[in-house]
Amino acid sequence: MNKWHYVYYSYEDWGRGYIGKRSSSKHPDEDSYMGSYKDKSFAPTNKIVIAMFDSEEDALRAEIALHSFFAVDINPHFANQARQTSSKFCWRGDLTKILSPQQEWNRRQKIAASRNCGANGFFYQLVSPSGTLHVTINLTEFCRDHGLIRQNIEKVAKGERQSHRGWKAKRLEAAK
Repeated sequence: MNKWHYVYYSYEDWGRGYIGKRSSSKHPDEDSYMGSYKDKSFAPTNKIVIAMFDSEEDALRAEIALHSFFAVDINPHFANQARQTSSKFCWRGDLTKILSPQQEWNRRQKIAASRNCGANGFFYQLVSPSGTLHVTINLTEFCRDHGLIRQNIEKVAKGERQSHRGWKAKRLEAAK
């Protein structure tokens, strides 16, 4: 039996959205699942598959990164009421209750480091030559990991080039 692991964004037309992870025996395009949201006023009608993964763990890591980046537990655009944090959820305001002072300090250092590398208010969507979608807030690190030249990817994102080594890129504003 083949399992599909993916991260998705379900949303209402002109309304709120929901970011989640799904592992299913159905291909994501055939899977009608829209999320495990508790908000009864949220009625998604559309779903976008953000990325597909080889393992459930990789999909979970992507969901954690997206939940953290968009602050889905406090962002009014999202119907998510909690952030995925490793294997358990973090309910609104409860993060300090489950982290030790050392863990909280480390978390704040990571946030500060991500802001120092150009992640203030935007992120990048990149599509590999094989069609895999990647999302990152740290373009320098992403380019280093994938053997790309950062300046050329930025030109692609700005529309000054069609592609770089087959990669397409788009710079998007983060939801406020």
